[in-house]
Amino acid sequence: MSFQIRRLEATLGVPILRRDGRRVVPTEAGLTLYRYASEMLAATNALKRDVDAIASGELDEITVGANPAYSAHVLPELLVRFQPRHPGTRLTLVQGSMVDIAAQVRSGQIDAGVVHSSFPQADHDGIYLGHDEVLIVESARHPITNGQPMTLEEVSKAPLVDLRAGRVQPAAPLNNLLVAAGLPPAKAVLILSTWDGVKQGVRAGIGLAVVLHALVRGELRSGEFRVVAVHGFRELRHVYLLSSDRRRERPSGAFRDLHAFLEQEVPAAFYRSPGLIPTD
Repeated sequence: MSFQIRRLEATLGVPILRRDGRRVVPTEAGLTLYRYASEMLAATNALKRDVDAIASGELDEITVGANPAYSAHVLPELLVRFQPRHPGTRLTLVQGSMVDIAAQVRSGQIDAGVVHSSFPQADHDGIYLGHDEVLIVESARHPITNGQPMTLEEVSKAPLVDLRAGRVQPAAPLNNLLVAAGLPPAKAVLILSTWDGVKQGVRAGIGLAVVLHALVRGELRSGEFRVVAVHGFRELRHVYLLSSDRRRERPSGAFRDLHAFLEQEVPAAFYRSPGLIPTD
């Protein structure tokens, strides 16, 4: 021990102990050394605990991606509910287009993704969760339709609150149907960059909006919004849960639990009505 103390003092260039009568006490430099050494030992022990936790699946960092609608109005609530089950896990939610999210999952940049497609398809990387419905909605307090079904011609003349954010074009299915019927596209009177903004426009009675059911399920449940029935308009989005190769091959306990949780809970946001129940 004396040899180790002399080596420390030689390295530091100052004494770390001094005699005080019959006692040996630390110098100011010795107290500073003790404080730093204690912090380093604590950090080393914490590192060992974290590495052991990662190896056992108790500590993890998981990134989940989804389109703007789901990343803003579906997944935050679910991740808030899930995180307390694995308090040592850090969850990160990112948003992007369906193409971007799928590509990032394939490359391993993100661990899991919720994506949707206009067409049902077998995706070897993903689990089919069912389908969400594209709806046309209006304010129940400031209705444009007076609660009556609309014809395509009436929809083409009605005001629309639309979203413009990257490649997202929520009104495209409706406009394609109108153009195919020889009618002009829907008349966008207010174009906003976020779904929250679109919903505010609908609440104010400015116009109709084309949205996924998952985006407005709360407003429909409370009676704030209502679905506008349009003859000939029916559009579905088939939803998949993707996971990266790395996670599938070496899943942690937290990731397995999160994957099962999302597989069960995401479909709860889907539109359920006669004839539109998601199937396996």
